[in-house]
Amino acid sequence: MLKKMTLRTVVFAYAISAHAAKPVYTIPARVRSGFRLEVSVRVNGSGPFWCTLDSGAGGGGFVLDTVSGKKAGLHPTNVGQSFGEGPGAVQDERVLDTTLELDNLHIPHRTVVMRPLDDGCIIGTVLFDHFVVEIDYLAPAIRLHDANAYRPPADAITVPLTLDSHGRPMITGRLLLQQGDAVNARLLLDSAIPDYSLSLSKAFTDKHGILKRVRKVIRPPFKAQGTGGGVEILATRIERLSVGAVSVNNPIVMLFRTGSGAAGQQPDGLIGSGFLHRFLVSIDASNGRLYLTPNRTYGDPEPSWHWTVDLSLVH
Repeated sequence: MLKKMTLRTVVFAYAISAHAAKPVYTIPARVRSGFRLEVSVRVNGSGPFWCTLDSGAGGGGFVLDTVSGKKAGLHPTNVGQSFGEGPGAVQDERVLDTTLELDNLHIPHRTVVMRPLDDGCIIGTVLFDHFVVEIDYLAPAIRLHDANAYRPPADAITVPLTLDSHGRPMITGRLLLQQGDAVNARLLLDSAIPDYSLSLSKAFTDKHGILKRVRKVIRPPFKAQGTGGGVEILATRIERLSVGAVSVNNPIVMLFRTGSGAAGQQPDGLIGSGFLHRFLVSIDASNGRLYLTPNRTYGDPEPSWHWTVDLSLVH
């Protein structure tokens, strides 16, 4: 009898745990080009604005195109500066003490940063750091879980995660440049980077002599633009990018040749949507863990573009 009671108690406790692990909020999303996700956001009732989900955004975590914001009736009362990739800073305008509305989730007392923005709007996962943020590229949806009740899927890979001085999620990746030649890098999870799995900073590339350690370097036929202005880029392929026990073979790697104007220690590189979309991504900032659960696209080959073959070598 005691054994039966114990078993029932365990089953009941498990059922409570499983129920508690259901998301507190589920935010519908849509997939845009380059594997990025967008969510619908209202600001003080204005909008909606379709905003790119950006796990790499620090600071206030919400940026809106100036023209779109003013057209919607938002009136800035402060000014500031925004930094990011690129050598300089951009002047911005700010609307203080707003309420952001994402479906049935309301986030009060937020500052909206307004500056010229091609994407229209960016919302950072930093706004949800007291939750476990689950990014489902296949649904598509963003699910916010109670950090104390969350249980990752049984086949999830656990990766240690830290936050940098801007509150952004950082992990360690291992780059196999060629067979027998590997290097570790401190990487920022950046779900707003389209298409590519990995980008490396100028400082990291120069320090580790990456240009001389890869097989081929080419100059893409397009320009890159960061928050801080134009960014010169090169591109290469490496043998493998590994994060914990998961990896992507032959990823295209963008090599920034312009430094960042942002203050403080900057990441060695960025892990973009080309890598992240292959997983159910769960960011548990409060407990310092990243969970990666492979989805049905995990084994898909890395994409190729005509310019990866047609362009002449830089060296």
